[in-house]
Amino acid sequence: MACALLLSLLAPAGAETSMLVASNGPEWKLLLDIQARVPGFAGFVLQPRQNGHSRAVPLLVFPNLAAQAAVAVRETFNLPALPVAIPARYSARTLVEAVRRIAAKQPSAQPVVDFGLNRVVVDSPRSYLDELAREWGVPRALLVAREEKPQFEEKLLVRGQITAGKPLEGLLRVQVRNTLDRPAAFAYGCSGFLPLRVLTSRGQPLPEEPGESIPICTDELMLIVLQPGEAREFPGLALRVKAPPAGKYLLKTERGALLPLTIWPR
Repeated sequence: MACALLLSLLAPAGAETSMLVASNGPEWKLLLDIQARVPGFAGFVLQPRQNGHSRAVPLLVFPNLAAQAAVAVRETFNLPALPVAIPARYSARTLVEAVRRIAAKQPSAQPVVDFGLNRVVVDSPRSYLDELAREWGVPRALLVAREEKPQFEEKLLVRGQITAGKPLEGLLRVQVRNTLDRPAAFAYGCSGFLPLRVLTSRGQPLPEEPGESIPICTDELMLIVLQPGEAREFPGLALRVKAPPAGKYLLKTERGALLPLTIWPR
């Protein structure tokens, strides 16, 4: 069975991150058939490889069954699969049954199984989910509102000492941590870089330097799934080619986090 049934969101070729795999119906029977062979099977995510192809990484309630799950995924979807597992809280059957229950009681919620997040995504306000979960008869922790934007902890990592007037390329990295108690999708772009805007210590924009070119990101949005407490590092892309004069500054991420930065004299 071809993997074309799966909706996968783009990730950079060769990246060491997993692609988000979301599913909404046709392949449910195939996944449930796998769970009948492998207890606790919860779907899989796709991990890109340098040759441009992807391989599957199973999600499992019982990670010790990773080898069995890899064989089942390979035989069912004709995909290379790793005999390792991403821990999951809910099985594929639990997710699918929740979607069917919600769709029967309130079709307007438009429930979708997102196997990458190991949750059911619904088109309902987050503030109503406690009440709706009771009404639908599903665990509240299983639901994610489509409007929900998870909060991530961002930390600046500097390679070496940054001196005034020197190129910033390759010196800045940002660590992103999922602080939730469930998986969360982290969106980014710019060929795997995180854009960073340099501000004064008071948060004011810096004047542009004469002749300075500003990098422009035109890449498509990419997504990875971060497990609870998981942290990933991304190279930072400063929207300024050279370091400003010596002093204290702030770097602003696309999500609004302000990260302190010290520029040293030459």
